Amino acid sequence: MGHCQEAINDINHALSLKPTEFRDAYYQVRGLAYFNCGQYSSAIEDFNERLRIKPNDAAFMGNRGAAYGRSGENERALEDYDQALKLDPTNALLYLGRGVTYEHLSQYEQAIRDFDEAIRLNPNLTEASTDRQDAQARMSATTANENAALAKSDSVVSNPDVNPTSIFNNNFLNTGLWSVTVVPAGVGTISENNQQLEMTKTESGNGYMGLASKCKVEGDFDVQVDYKLLNWPAQNFHTVRLMASDLPDGGTGFPGVYRNSNADEDYQFRNQLGSAGFFSVPTADMAATIGLKRIGQTLFGYISHVTIGSAPAPISPTGFTIDFAASSATAPPNVAIAFDNFKVNAGTVVCPQ
Repeated sequence: MGHCQEAINDINHALSLKPTEFRDAYYQVRGLAYFNCGQYSSAIEDFNERLRIKPNDAAFMGNRGAAYGRSGENERALEDYDQALKLDPTNALLYLGRGVTYEHLSQYEQAIRDFDEAIRLNPNLTEASTDRQDAQARMSATTANENAALAKSDSVVSNPDVNPTSIFNNNFLNTGLWSVTVVPAGVGTISENNQQLEMTKTESGNGYMGLASKCKVEGDFDVQVDYKLLNWPAQNFHTVRLMASDLPDGGTGFPGVYRNSNADEDYQFRNQLGSAGFFSVPTADMAATIGLKRIGQTLFGYISHVTIGSAPAPISPTGFTIDFAASSATAPPNVAIAFDNFKVNAGTVVCPQ
């Protein structure tokens, strides 16, 4: 924050000395500094000035769109991204920015299409792959929430001591408890086999498979699930996750425990603090229990009941998602995992009847 404010002060001084020379460069640099400082209205003013001088600058039209998005003006952000993409239709960052805007508007299918195009144009744009995974998860969670809302008049609240368990051992997936998402269609399979929930991504590249709970948990909770890696080559760019789908994220993904295979194998605990609250632990585990626990306004992530991180969290009810996704266009095919023994150890559960 201090560095960007210093940059703003330096540019203001330069403008006072030479108010007409290099104005477009000054507006460019100061607008970006305002943006990095979180001063979005001032950033928009400078981007406006820059665009008056160079009206066909697609990159800065996209920058203004990003500032509008950060200010909550998503419709104006879309207008800028649409116009910028007409000027520069092969700019992956513009598709990424518009995808994020669609996601903020809960238009998840459009968001996924833009993330896909960003990845096609730049397969190394990892942020697009991560955002695509979260858009797919949000779409799945939204479907579960809508189904639960339709059944709200018939809902029942369980006793906190009652454990609505999905042990996945009867070779029949209970769609009364779970909403199932596979994107794109045909990328893989989800089925109960061998007394566990098996997910196999049969195709290469990006893909998402997930189950979003139709039930929500209120108050303090302790939720866990077992996972097993059935076919897991090194550096396969896949993630296994348990997440709280109704708690706010901090820009790095939904709050949850992640088991990743990228350049390294690790666990991550992500939360509403974003990068500031990010926890990572190296691992060679091929099977373990991952869990989330909320006590008061603190969320804990754990592995086999050993806490790996904690962060503030609201006390609002939340559903949960267990999912399996690839975040790279170069991810290999035939990677397979299994979930088992999903349990709510503590918490008041509200389910559609």
